Amino acid sequence: MRAGKLRHRILFQYSTKAADETGQLLLTWVDAATRWGSVEALNARELFNAQQVQSRSNHKIIIRNKLPAPAQPGAQFRAKFVKTGEADRIFNLTGSMNQDERSIYSVLLAEEAVGVTS
Repeated sequence: MRAGKLRHRILFQYSTKAADETGQLLLTWVDAATRWGSVEALNARELFNAQQVQSRSNHKIIIRNKLPAPAQPGAQFRAKFVKTGEADRIFNLTGSMNQDERSIYSVLLAEEAVGVTS
């Protein structure tokens, strides 16, 4: 894949629980890493194949290497796509694949979160 195709700046975040002032645990998102990547809607064939595994995947995100390791095992990741002049888009990651098994690119299946702004 040519570097020019990885033109989107994507912020990866992982979930953690933190206590608020009353002691109640709340889900918060911690920035893990920012990577260059490609955010693409799945075409009909890819969407059909993705739905065989995960019924909600509607986008794929391609990045170099792998996601960073979260501070706690089992944490959920999401991707925040920030584009100048447009509203941020949030993608909940539903799966990942090591493209061509060469550990150069990762293909992440994702579902765009509707109505989430932060």
